[in-house]
Amino acid sequence: MNSRNTWIYVTLALGLFVFIWIHERQPTQAPSGLPPVLPGLQPTNVTSVRVRLTGQLEIQVERTNDGWQLTRPRQAPAENARIEGLLAYLAGLHAQTFIPASELRQQTNVDEAFGFDPPQASVLLQQAGERQQLLVGGCTLPGDQVFVQVVGAEGIYVVESELLQGLPRNPNDWRNAALLRQPNLAFDRLIVTNAGSTFTLQREAASGRWRLTHPMQVRADSAKVDEALDALGQTRIVQFVTDDPQADLEVFGLQRPEFSLTFRDGTNVVRELRLGHSPTNETRLAYVRRQDAPTVMLVPREPFTVWRAKFEDFRDRHLLELTHPVARIEVQGEDTFTLQHQADDTWRLLPLDLPADAEAIAHLLATLGELQVRRFVKDVVTSPDLPGFGLATPARQFTLRRAEPLPGHTNNVLGEIQFGSTEGEYTYARRTDESAVYAVDTSEIRTLPAAGFQMRQRELWHFDTERVTGLLIQQGESRRRLVRLGADSWSLAPGSEGIINVFGVEETVYRLGELRAVAWTAVGEEHLSRFGFQPDSLRVTVEFKTGDHLDVQFGGTAPSGLTYAATRLEGRIWIFECPPGISQLALTYLSLSRPVP
Repeated sequence: MNSRNTWIYVTLALGLFVFIWIHERQPTQAPSGLPPVLPGLQPTNVTSVRVRLTGQLEIQVERTNDGWQLTRPRQAPAENARIEGLLAYLAGLHAQTFIPASELRQQTNVDEAFGFDPPQASVLLQQAGERQQLLVGGCTLPGDQVFVQVVGAEGIYVVESELLQGLPRNPNDWRNAALLRQPNLAFDRLIVTNAGSTFTLQREAASGRWRLTHPMQVRADSAKVDEALDALGQTRIVQFVTDDPQADLEVFGLQRPEFSLTFRDGTNVVRELRLGHSPTNETRLAYVRRQDAPTVMLVPREPFTVWRAKFEDFRDRHLLELTHPVARIEVQGEDTFTLQHQADDTWRLLPLDLPADAEAIAHLLATLGELQVRRFVKDVVTSPDLPGFGLATPARQFTLRRAEPLPGHTNNVLGEIQFGSTEGEYTYARRTDESAVYAVDTSEIRTLPAAGFQMRQRELWHFDTERVTGLLIQQGESRRRLVRLGADSWSLAPGSEGIINVFGVEETVYRLGELRAVAWTAVGEEHLSRFGFQPDSLRVTVEFKTGDHLDVQFGGTAPSGLTYAATRLEGRIWIFECPPGISQLALTYLSLSRPVP
């Protein structure tokens, strides 16, 4: 027998021994009772990790104040989560089986039989001046377990082969794949260059909001900028293509890139991304290179799409943005009035000194806050230009104030907006703190109040049906009086004639007790005929046990389809659009000109 065949038989014998030992021998100690493979390993104390796989370059990472840094075979930020995950796994690693040194001494060529000549992998850990080295040998015959050995300790452990999955196959496996690593990126300025044109965005230190500073000074859409930055911050590198500083950038479209995004902190460039073209048949990806490293990377193209737009697309189209609570609203329109927030969280309408409607104010603030520019009419407007837009004497002006001045400001104005003339579907508008004139939707402006009376509290009154003694119903010369005898019990007063639907009358009175205007239309008796109130219009007077009474009259139909109604408040006639349920009940069950159902 020659020497070559002898070694083959020895190796086969050792392999058979390992198989029989693992799968047929009962361990002297239950796996759950075995100590950890790396006792004393504290992941938070590890300062260096070195991994070498057979036939691969050694990979080393070191802990820094900002996380882990790849130091071999190249310098690059490392992926913290993967390294911390491996350390946590190793700290909790327990053997399924342990082969003591006493049994291994009975065999020859142990290292070769268990796959340690050479090992598949070596993991060297440095912590607090101590070193722990783990050698990973061959796999068991089923392949779901692997032999490991701790340098300096006797015996061999059998652990789950999952260990191999946590080891890097190449340096890029542990490289930080975040394109920006935004949490550590301090910047206050963005310079976007796209196909030769450039625009600049500047973040205001006090508010954190963005402004366009080049090619013009205007407000920027901060939400859009932040959303686009968040998308870049979440972008992961698909592939590290090359780290060669001598690579031909023309191949990647990076020699003269059409697009670049530069991050600056003051005058210092902290990061610059240059975007090249896409690989063949991979249009969803693009080559990218940072100015601070020679690495060419492949990343998804989608997060860059928004930045490829013109600078106008980054202008803030909101006419007003409310970043603080509003305490006072001053309005100039058909008249001048003020809405003042009260300490009890209600609003007061001045100078009428009446309760203001909280829902109407919420709608006003929401409309102003959501109002968007549909067209940038003229960016620089001087006083002689204003009459042409109806803004020399605005049709309406809204000044919004907070309770106290903003830090660093001498007044408490949150925003002041003027609305001028209307041309078709557009109305001209401007902010008094800007020189530009904008066009907004006329349909949205029509919902804004023009007169103080429109902001009065819409609840007219509230009374309990049990307080009611009767109704006086009038239409021209016709009159009818109804007497309430009790719940769902009504009768005609002496001298009155007709048929009563007692349940309909009771429901009508109940609903009248909660009468609320849908919208205020006008104030003054002189307006009655204009809104369809005639001598024969239905008038209902509700009489109470106290001798007091309330009355409401029903008029014509509003453009909204609702019925106009009128009542007397503070000695004046107030005209409003009536809720459809109440007007329909009154006209059905109280009218003298139609049969009662």
